[in-house]
Parts: sequence; C-alpha cells; structure tokens
Amino acid sequence: MYLVIQLAPSLLLDVRKNDSPGSISFEGTALQEVEAPSDAGLFLGFYDWLRTSDGRVVGVELTFHDHRDAIQHVLETVSVGRWIAPDIFRVLFDELAQVDDDASVDQEFSVSRCYKGPDGRVALLLDAAEVAKEDLDALIR
Repeated sequence: MYLVIQLAPSLLLDVRKNDSPGSISFEGTALQEVEAPSDAGLFLGFYDWLRTSDGRVVGVELTFHDHRDAIQHVLETVSVGRWIAPDIFRVLFDELAQVDDDASVDQEFSVSRCYKGPDGRVALLLDAAEVAKEDLDALIR
C-alpha cells in the first residue's frame, strides 16, 4: 500500500494499492516520475512517519540520499512542506499537531518516489505498508 502526497498546488492525500513505477494519475492528471541518476535507482532516501505522542500519523520527513539534485529542485517549487536541513524535507498533514520526535523514528527504507505533472502538480509516493490501516484511513477521510 502506498500513500500519495500531492504537494502542489495544494496538499491532498490518497492511498493506492498499486501504481505503475513510471507514472501515477492524481485527480485526472498524469504525473511522471522525476528522473534520478541511473546508478541511484528509485531510492530517494529514508523517511520517518511523523507521529503525535498518542501515535497518530501527522506527517512525513524525508532524508535524501546522495544524487537527488533534480528531485530537490522540484520540491523547492512546492507550496506544501519545508526544508528543515539541506537534505531533509518535512511535510505536515496537520499543521497544528505536535510532533513527538521520540515516536517518529520509523526510518523506512522502502519505495519513495517523486512525480511531477505538466500542470505543475508535484507528488511524493511512499510505501505505507508499516502504517496501520486505521491511520491511513484517518488521513484520507
């Protein structure tokens, strides 16, 4: 199961069971994967699900691996999320939530991809297999 996070033009969340590795469709718009260097594969970096003290998922923090300049450039154009370090991008799904750093240490190394559409839409796709179904359901209701 994957969580698709649209970052531009606004924040939208969707859960997908299957998606083509090359493209996804979000609200009727086809987005293409932002190309990474061929030797780097599809691994953007590791990510942590940001959680509250009661374990509720309220965001994600992506720590980029080397050679992600093209993807970082795309993320610099989005209106959602912010850079908290040169290689760390944070997206909060609930801006008012208090993130508990001790509860937010998943360090997922699974599928993480960045997509861009012809209309400027930008989205991240992250493997959400380790997130409980009820947490995912709460995010997209």
